[in-house]
Amino acid sequence: MNTYVVKYIGKMDEVNYVIVKANAHKKDNLQVETTFLHNTKVAGSAWNEKKALSKRRDSNHPRGRAISLMEMQQLMLSYPEVHTDLVFEVISTHPLEYRAGVERTPKKKDDNVQPGIIIGNISDYVRKDKKLPDWRQHSDSDLLMSQGIFESPISIDKITKFSLRPLELRSLIDQVGNYYRCFFHGKKTFNEVEMRSKIHYHVQKTMWIDGLRKQIKFRRNDIHELMVYLREIEIPKSNRHASHIMFNVFEKIERLNKVAMSNGDFMNQRDHDDWNFISSEIIYDDKKMKLPIPVYSYIKPHMGTNFLLHILLSLGHFQTELDLILHQNIKESFRYAKHIGKAMKNNHW
Repeated sequence: MNTYVVKYIGKMDEVNYVIVKANAHKKDNLQVETTFLHNTKVAGSAWNEKKALSKRRDSNHPRGRAISLMEMQQLMLSYPEVHTDLVFEVISTHPLEYRAGVERTPKKKDDNVQPGIIIGNISDYVRKDKKLPDWRQHSDSDLLMSQGIFESPISIDKITKFSLRPLELRSLIDQVGNYYRCFFHGKKTFNEVEMRSKIHYHVQKTMWIDGLRKQIKFRRNDIHELMVYLREIEIPKSNRHASHIMFNVFEKIERLNKVAMSNGDFMNQRDHDDWNFISSEIIYDDKKMKLPIPVYSYIKPHMGTNFLLHILLSLGHFQTELDLILHQNIKESFRYAKHIGKAMKNNHW
């Protein structure tokens, strides 16, 4: 959203001001003078009005703002103001060095991990130790992006969090907007012992843990919307492909959710056990009807490469940010993000 529009909506137009001063001709009387103000939400106009006020002889007199009878009633009777129940997820699509961060308290060392046992990424160590399939193992890009994250005193931006999303979700959820709209992000960071208990070899029995060792859950009120999207994309028919395997997982979640919402008594014992696991560890039900709306940075086309990166991050399909940008040229990055087709003969688009 345009910065001008945001400021215009958020500010209050003063409309006019009222100066109160003594009446020189009548004792015990106060004189009230109203002056109209021109659009004080706009910075330039507000500055001109302030400059004009400073030149008045009565600029230091007490003054206030004239309001309508309706506004008086609203304030005195505490009538609610207009508000929205929409939830916005603000995602910075600026280059990494321009993304804002806040200082945070350094993490305490994990007391459950013995010194010298694990050197590097705990999630990577646990997944290799459990001998998970290749598509559920961290790539070199993952490990490079996760270096120093837990020791960093600065908060992590949302593009980096997306790049470190659970490996089980990567084949199907490869757009930033879908990830933040459809999934709830837990705050607790798990240690090695907890990671071992939560990551299971069987994909339908494992919890979704990201590279930051936090649990990710599927928003229950978004099941229908995501399944419509998944049925529109091309999914390999091979039952060994990651996309095919995870599509079956989502289909099972959808089927059991429909049965549970209609009448859970129709479930057999196996489905009942599966639903207990799904409802407690996979699905997040916040009882809200509104899903988060992704809002990206406002970057104008004349900003050159920053704008191109914004298009890649906000609309592109990619695994990690490093995989997206580490190409020979920007055209190959757009091709990787599925914005343009495959290369043709003579290097034509």
